[in-house]
Amino acid sequence: MKISAEKYIVTPELKTLSAYRAFAQKAVKNGAECLEYRFSGKLPRVEKAKIAVELKRICGKNKVFFFVRDEAPLAFYCRADGVCVESGMLDVLPIEVIRKIAVILERKKFLIGIALKNKAQNRKAQVLKPDFIREG
Repeated sequence: MKISAEKYIVTPELKTLSAYRAFAQKAVKNGAECLEYRFSGKLPRVEKAKIAVELKRICGKNKVFFFVRDEAPLAFYCRADGVCVESGMLDVLPIEVIRKIAVILERKKFLIGIALKNKAQNRKAQVLKPDFIREG
């Protein structure tokens, strides 16, 4: 999968469903090809799920890929196109485990990406064989 960095949009950590909805609608209108849901740890789990479902709805309607940051269970729940795991989380959430869960849930097209903090991590990430790598 090849998406330019300008077309891969990561949400800021917002506080409300309406704020995330407005952000996603603007991103889609401005030509986003992919939207990654990044959230604050302070949001209640139920609220995160509601937001994820709404963002997936907006993205799906507009043929935009939708990813959830770091939380594979939430990504599976909202039927996201995949999950993007920060390189520091790979010990907690290994790619092999996410792939096995995707198979069990019959999500053959579920994509797994790695978010790198710097280019030096790229070689290590390549060994893990993610579907995509995002820097930054």
